[in-house]
Amino acid sequence: MEGLIKEELIKRRGYIATLEAGYRFFVDNFKTIFKHMWPYALVFGVVLGIFQVLQMRTTLSGGEELADAAGILIMLPLVIIAAVLLYGRIMMLFNEQSMKWNCIRYIKLILWLSLVAILISLISASAFLTGDSTETGMFKAGALFFLIFTVLLIVVYLPYVYPSMKYMLEPQTHFRNLIFKGWKKGFKHWGYIFVSVLLLYLCLMVMSLIISIPLGICTIAQMISAAGVAEGDASGMPAYFSILFFLVAVLTYFVYAFVGVFSYAVIYYMYGNIEAYEREKEQQLQPIDATADEAPENTVY
Repeated sequence: MEGLIKEELIKRRGYIATLEAGYRFFVDNFKTIFKHMWPYALVFGVVLGIFQVLQMRTTLSGGEELADAAGILIMLPLVIIAAVLLYGRIMMLFNEQSMKWNCIRYIKLILWLSLVAILISLISASAFLTGDSTETGMFKAGALFFLIFTVLLIVVYLPYVYPSMKYMLEPQTHFRNLIFKGWKKGFKHWGYIFVSVLLLYLCLMVMSLIISIPLGICTIAQMISAAGVAEGDASGMPAYFSILFFLVAVLTYFVYAFVGVFSYAVIYYMYGNIEAYEREKEQQLQPIDATADEAPENTVY
């Protein structure tokens, strides 16, 4: 996308420098990002807001409200579509491709990563074969499943950070290169990716805690009111609380959409660092032409 202030992409950077580059991209271009993103962020917020309201109603009613439960099932495809459109719009900030091109590649990417997650789940499920049918045995099997699943997810998924971004940035990159060859290159930089993602996660966790405070307060208030009603007390919530809850949810997820831009900006420069390393390594492995530096005999200096 033209008009954006970007630092050099293919450049060696450390952990902190990678986060700083992503932060500067987000701050320096915030006005342009907002103009480019706000309609899609708003749609994302509205869809997630409706989904959040229906989910809260279903939870408080114990699943007895069939209309709300059916509404959640109807909203799930809309949530996925809104997320795909939002991601496609975000990636337009980093490449020169169209919205359609980005969305199609993102769908392929998500399908493959979902398949990998399913395979990891099946492997982790073998933990239940080692336990007995007692309550203690099931608890130990569940804990072992969670441990195996988490470790495999971290080990297998993190290397895909590099080829996934490469697949979205380079049109000539084929999907088949993402599956094994790209993963192998990403795995060689597992330590760098792990530390960078960990630092990014800590930053996102702090931002999420701040952003989600209003929605969290509304959720807790609703749950306390519902508990009181279940015990026979009168509801202390105003009639407009559902509307207020919806608006707060929309605003929360609207802001989260822009936080996503910061996340992908950091991953963008993570890719740039790994790509710089790989290109330097390829240059070092190239054979040196011994005759290249030899001057002709009759050369006059």
